[in-house]
Amino acid sequence: MNFSGGPGFSNGRNQDPTTYSLITQSYLSANMQLQSSAEIFNWFSKRNTIAANEWELQAAKANTDKLKNDIALTVANAYLQILLAMEQEKIATVQLQQSQAQLSNTRKLVDAGSLPELNAAELEAQVARDSSTLISAKGNVQQSILTIKAYMALDAAAPFEIDTPPVDKIPVEKIADLQPETVYALAIANMPQQKVNDFKLKAAQKNSAAAKGGLYPTISMFLGALTVHNSIKKKYLG
Repeated sequence: MNFSGGPGFSNGRNQDPTTYSLITQSYLSANMQLQSSAEIFNWFSKRNTIAANEWELQAAKANTDKLKNDIALTVANAYLQILLAMEQEKIATVQLQQSQAQLSNTRKLVDAGSLPELNAAELEAQVARDSSTLISAKGNVQQSILTIKAYMALDAAAPFEIDTPPVDKIPVEKIADLQPETVYALAIANMPQQKVNDFKLKAAQKNSAAAKGGLYPTISMFLGALTVHNSIKKKYLG
């Protein structure tokens, strides 16, 4: 709905706005106009557009759930990386201890003259390599901890301990018992990414239907009202 209006002043030869005849007279005028229009039928274009927007909203909500899942998977992967780094640190520690024990025994044999000095030198080099590996493994553990702190928005200096659950107590379904069709059906029904794709497809279909509706003529209704007042009419009435 639109409303317009305003005053005016005319001087000289003009058209009388009430009789539409030419006059030579100065006069004041004012007009007010009200216009309105409404679509009666547009081949369901607007209805389809509204439906498309609703599907887009559902897709946005599902995408939020997808982001939550992605964050959870990222944190879980970072946790597994810490466990892996800790196991590698344990292996490196055992390897270094074994190399040090071998070096100690070999040094005794070299000092006794049973083995050449070369054997001890080789083991010393091995101990040095194992020490370097252990230092790298410790660094990887700390780096993995900093990574998961960053994902969880924790301060880097905040105390953080990793709890390692017993492997034999973790409930894991046997792979042989899993049915691929069942797993796929559950993923389609529950994974947010699949819902996002489905909702966006439905939104696109509704947008397509709305666009097709715009190719056909639209039935509309227009209403208008106009009123004009001027000082000439007042003089005639007087």
